[in-house]
Amino acid sequence: MKWSRAGLLLTPFAVLALLPTASAMHRGAWHGGHGGYGYGYGGGCDNGCNVAPCAPPPCQITYQSVQKTVMVPTMVTETRTINVTQCRYEQRQRAYTVMRNVPEVQNVPYEYCVNVPETRTQTVNYTVCKPVYETQQQQYTVMVPYTETRQATRQICRMVPVTLTRTDCVDRGHWQDVAVQSCQMDCGGGSPDCGGGYQGCGYGGGCNTCASPMPCQTTQRVWVPNVVTQQVPYTCMRPQMESVPYQYTVNLCRPETRTRSVQVCHMVQQQQSRQVQYTVCRVERRTATRQVCTYRCVPEQRTCNYTVQVPYTVQKQIPVQVCRWVPKTVTCQVPVQTCNYAPAPCAPGCESGGCN
Repeated sequence: MKWSRAGLLLTPFAVLALLPTASAMHRGAWHGGHGGYGYGYGGGCDNGCNVAPCAPPPCQITYQSVQKTVMVPTMVTETRTINVTQCRYEQRQRAYTVMRNVPEVQNVPYEYCVNVPETRTQTVNYTVCKPVYETQQQQYTVMVPYTETRQATRQICRMVPVTLTRTDCVDRGHWQDVAVQSCQMDCGGGSPDCGGGYQGCGYGGGCNTCASPMPCQTTQRVWVPNVVTQQVPYTCMRPQMESVPYQYTVNLCRPETRTRSVQVCHMVQQQQSRQVQYTVCRVERRTATRQVCTYRCVPEQRTCNYTVQVPYTVQKQIPVQVCRWVPKTVTCQVPVQTCNYAPAPCAPGCESGGCN
């Protein structure tokens, strides 16, 4: 039989989860009404009075020791025999064939072409241009500068003072003493209707039976305005345009025709001839012999030594760590719930209600 390690560790917690708690039993027994344990304890006393609910039966949890056997993993060292493949070196010999190139020299005739230089003479006609000079009269135009004075008019802006008039409003009022009449309420200091002895009305909860207001007269200084409109002259500067004549000098140029003597060159063509020597190359075929080296492949047998690795199997003893499950007896504390289902006393005021 296999034991699960996680199942063995979770066994005490599973027992706790399956047992009902005190709060769960309290809710099932006392809040279930008449469908609980047979008692008539509901959610409260239904006799028309607002009182506290009846007390639930007391419950308590006790723990008892239980012996259990669990499987504990234990690491054990064991010796096992395994097969190990190893290699040893061996020297071997083999024969192989190689192709060796053997040189052979032969005389081979061949033809070739060479360029032989040859000098020749040729008469060449050519044309040359000779310069011929001639004196001619030539007219040309030049610009002669001169100065001229002219009259013109320009605009000048000047600031001219101008007197204008504006309308201002001036308050020419005066101070005046005016009699002002005010009222003062006198409620008395000991009247019970005036808010517990406060001086004046409206501070202690109301003045319903206060005395009539007492007239008083004071003097207040007030300003009496008198706005007067008047014309005030003022001077301002305004721009004024004025035309002023002036003279200015300009530089001008006038054309003037002149005559001069110039040398004019004319090119005249003339035919000439000369003897020219030139060199040409003549192709000539010749025969010669040259040595040509050829290679012939000859097979040759050779031997060589090489090393190979030959595998073989060897048995070895090695230690191995193995996990074994070993039974072990442990003591667990299991909770046990005990409840007293005797009728509990009701809250005060519920004896005649729904508590029996």
